[in-house]
Amino acid sequence: MSAKAQTYTEAVGRRKTATARVRIEAAKNASMTVNGMTAEDYFPLHAMIKTAYAPMQVLGSTYTVSAKVRGGGHKAQAEAIRMGLSRAIAEIVPEQRKDLKVLGYLKRDPRAKERSPRMVSHDDKENRTGEHEIEFDIEPEGDLGGISTVQEKLKKLKAELAKIKKERQEYLDGWQRCKADSINARKDNEARAARSAELLRESLVHDIIPALDSFDMAAGNEAWAEVSDGWRSGMEYVRNQLIDALKRHGIERFGKVGEAFEPALHEVVEERDDIAGEPGTVVRILRYGYRTNERVLRPAQIVLKSSRDN
Repeated sequence: MSAKAQTYTEAVGRRKTATARVRIEAAKNASMTVNGMTAEDYFPLHAMIKTAYAPMQVLGSTYTVSAKVRGGGHKAQAEAIRMGLSRAIAEIVPEQRKDLKVLGYLKRDPRAKERSPRMVSHDDKENRTGEHEIEFDIEPEGDLGGISTVQEKLKKLKAELAKIKKERQEYLDGWQRCKADSINARKDNEARAARSAELLRESLVHDIIPALDSFDMAAGNEAWAEVSDGWRSGMEYVRNQLIDALKRHGIERFGKVGEAFEPALHEVVEERDDIAGEPGTVVRILRYGYRTNERVLRPAQIVLKSSRDN
């Protein structure tokens, strides 16, 4: 039993959560079994088979390899076999340890998380030859180098961070300028729209006012009293409808006998002292005025009661 035990070399390899116990011994033909199956049947991808066999390339003679694996996915198991096989070869041929180390076959990946394996049937293996999995490698702590290397990397990271911050600020400034321009443009458009609506309203008012002036002139004529009551009341109703329509649109009609004279609202056509009333007040309306909340559209034409001193 002791002589048989010396005919093979055994080593353990690990990758993420996968563990492989590898046994290697000299043979006429190179072969590999994994959990009692040939490597070609066990692994679904040719790339995984190539990974497991990789350390055999440094040996000049042929060996048979048997491996017992557990945990992890197929890719991690193949890499665990590669590590176990490399350790066994390093025991058989110590001078090959350096080459195996340079190739990275003796270095265990520090990550412990393994992606859930996807089940692949043996029939699909040929169609998936060459397919590979995408992984993000984390640089092992041992490969960081000396303090100078770390400082150089830190300097580079700081420069990249400063560049990113500068670009971020430029993007932020540009976005803020764009937002401000958009707000100003919207305000300008709203102001123009409001002004256009105001001008349209005033234009409509100036077209209606002459019709109201004609009503007022007709009502002030002596012949108005001779018109039949029904016809006269109908015409007055139409006039009042027009005045109400203007009021709903913010147009106010003004001018009243007895109110105080205001230069901004009244246009004096004549001053008289032979008409009853207080001096400086309106004693007759010749033409009504119209105004909005903001400005006077047309002043009222009036007869003003003059002072006796004048």
